[in-house]
Amino acid sequence: VQFTYNRMNFQSGLVVVFCIHFISFAVGSKVEANPCPANWIQATYVDMGCLLLNTTMSGTWFEANKYCQTEGATLVEIPTEEQFEFLKMEMKIVSGQEGHRFDWWTAGTDMGLEGHWMWMRSFTPVGDFLWTSGKPNQGENGNCMYINQGYGWLAGDWDCAGSETRTNAICQKIDP
Repeated sequence: VQFTYNRMNFQSGLVVVFCIHFISFAVGSKVEANPCPANWIQATYVDMGCLLLNTTMSGTWFEANKYCQTEGATLVEIPTEEQFEFLKMEMKIVSGQEGHRFDWWTAGTDMGLEGHWMWMRSFTPVGDFLWTSGKPNQGENGNCMYINQGYGWLAGDWDCAGSETRTNAICQKIDP
């Protein structure tokens, strides 16, 4: 690489040096393999493990929970705003690809202690940042959290087992 005082040659030389350095770094670095099963979304970058947005089966919260268990997973927990932003992006992508509106069950529930929303697996509190305005508001009739596309991808509370409350599951494997 020839360096001269000509600005163009000097800049070209820097670009070449940078590219050589980047290539040597990339070749020396190990690329982590995707730890998630086929058709699952890798969410390890936001500490969510692997996610499956099931578009083929809709059911009650209990049916969705059972489905996730057959996959060796649980319904999704969303403890941070960063994770919620990541998940909203993925839900929008799936809905756009399928050309269909989806609402999604989560692991949030207040069963057993009305008004105290907890995540089913970790027993940690559900954050207020997830709820759409005025929710939760169903009282004893709505004990399960779902994410509603019509609410701008925010959460609402719904009857866990009602015949009209059938929606899709987001399954989560924390340790793939």
